[in-house]
Amino acid sequence: MKKLDRIDPQRLAGNPRATLQSWLKYRDVVMSAMNQHPKPFIYRPISMTPSSVASKMRDAVRGKLAFNYPDEEIDNLVLARWYSEIVVKHDSQNVYIGPPESVRSALTGATPSSSSDLNFPTLSFEEVAAFTLLLSGGRIVGPIVVRQPPDLSLLPLRPNVEILNRKDGSLVLL
Repeated sequence: MKKLDRIDPQRLAGNPRATLQSWLKYRDVVMSAMNQHPKPFIYRPISMTPSSVASKMRDAVRGKLAFNYPDEEIDNLVLARWYSEIVVKHDSQNVYIGPPESVRSALTGATPSSSSDLNFPTLSFEEVAAFTLLLSGGRIVGPIVVRQPPDLSLLPLRPNVEILNRKDGSLVLL
């Protein structure tokens, strides 16, 4: 747990990337990675470089651990245990989160290629269901963005799939 020994609230107090707001920005990605553990989680950022996301995400997790930000779904002890077992790495397109050996394999191409370029104005219910099935089985890697999604209230929940509803009404499948 050497990585956890470096989490010092005094050192992080002045870090703007270790705030509650920063944690909330990366919380869903961290939760998805935790749910998929020990499989590596591959995330393709849309609006920032993978190196920026990886660095900011590490600081956000350290901030959550140092300041114990309230979260009904993620317990600090569970997060600390998970964080001590994983690494956050990146290449020119993706951020890789998981156990070191799994991330190393993913970085060398031993996992499915990312389909994160998938960005749709709209999809039918059946098309969204097909994407969730493929994501669940690890056949493709998200995110998949649907700007105007259909009603998904009857969509079955699938393991290893996160459905994020954005404030602008769009939908992200991870």
